[in-house]
Amino acid sequence: MRLARPRIIVTFLVLLGSLLALAAFADVPRRAEQLLARSDTWPKGSVVGIGQIRPGASPLESAANILSLYYDEGDDLIFRVSLVAPVGIHDRLNHFEREKVRAVLLLDEGAGRNSDLPAPLKGPAPFAWDRMLVLEPGADFPARLATSARDAGTPLGSGRAAFHLEQGWLAASLPRGTAAPKRAAVITFAHGRELDRLVAPLDGQRTAAYEANVAFMHFGNQGLTYSDVFHGRSGAESSSGFDEILRVHQARNIPVNIHLSGLLQSSAEWDARNGDPVDFNAWIRTGA
Repeated sequence: MRLARPRIIVTFLVLLGSLLALAAFADVPRRAEQLLARSDTWPKGSVVGIGQIRPGASPLESAANILSLYYDEGDDLIFRVSLVAPVGIHDRLNHFEREKVRAVLLLDEGAGRNSDLPAPLKGPAPFAWDRMLVLEPGADFPARLATSARDAGTPLGSGRAAFHLEQGWLAASLPRGTAAPKRAAVITFAHGRELDRLVAPLDGQRTAAYEANVAFMHFGNQGLTYSDVFHGRSGAESSSGFDEILRVHQARNIPVNIHLSGLLQSSAEWDARNGDPVDFNAWIRTGA
């Protein structure tokens, strides 16, 4: 019994230390709270890198396709990763979480203690790095901070990470390291396979970058009697009409906001009820 008391005291101190560490991680600055909550609070100048959109990508590849990296430096280091389609454009399934995609952020903070990619990936990292942020929604600890390639990482407080996958982005707020970060690399992977990466400078070598938002608008003529905008003009059906436009959006996995006038909705409904095998109103409703 005399030997048990010191063990109990040591265990208590270890648990207390762990709780204090977690409490420190959970103390999120006010600015970080605002940036983690809403995408429109990020200043335009916080974009530090732009990725490439892959045409003809699978739902998994689109879910892990990095669109851009944001960085804001205040009391904390705050990063935001925008993705092309973590939630499927057609099926509305959360492929990022279903396929257990992970996004890791490698930070070069001067010492460069690690030169390898994080496990289970193999090979050299894009640069020598010091700390790694792991973002894995759906995991027991969806946000973790690690210091080596094989380190599972220390969980961040729940208030330090945000997963807005329906809106196409995820973000986290990190305590400052021993030095200001010079470079960052975002890597997404699933099933042991790297899916995408983006490397961006964070110091004076940084070049101006910005994220462009594009809206696709398609106009079609309408009439009180016959309309040729659905299947195209007579003799040019394969190169005109809304059907090709909708198929392009589906094939390229590009979101589209469609405004169909009342007359065209009525015309499409009339066609569908009178033998047209393509129900355009239903097609649009199901997420073209």
